[in-house]
Amino acid sequence: MEEPRKPSKVIWEKYVRKYVWDNRSTPFLIPVEKLTQAQAKKELFLFAIFLATPFALLSAAAGTLVIQNGDIGYGLIALYAVSIVTAAGYTNHSKNRTIAIYCGTAPLAMLLYFIVNGFPPKLHLLDHAIMITVILCWLRYTFRVISITGAYSRLRAEETPS
Repeated sequence: MEEPRKPSKVIWEKYVRKYVWDNRSTPFLIPVEKLTQAQAKKELFLFAIFLATPFALLSAAAGTLVIQNGDIGYGLIALYAVSIVTAAGYTNHSKNRTIAIYCGTAPLAMLLYFIVNGFPPKLHLLDHAIMITVILCWLRYTFRVISITGAYSRLRAEETPS
């Protein structure tokens, strides 16, 4: 009688390295001018995923609040969140610079929200500083995405061997 096959052990670090931090496929620290189109395509895909996911959740939450409370403010937030999700997908698909600029309004909208409505009351000053720092880093990264979409047609079509 044969022994049942054991499933092979999956090493998650290998896949994280492969899809998130591989210099050949997603070189976040390489200047835009040195990217290939394949690298830029993968970076824009990850940007779209990381932008669309929280905004899809935000649109669902705001939509629920509109249904429960009938508040038009939540409706506007839901509409904006849906437009960001759509713009993220379109940026990934078309590499359109104008749409990438619109995606760059997302961190600005978050900052504006915190300026107008304040931070959640249970957060401490360090939490506020971390949130602001993350949003500013996100805003800085959107400039890279805008540069990538603007330079995409001029990037090398295929990767040259190193």
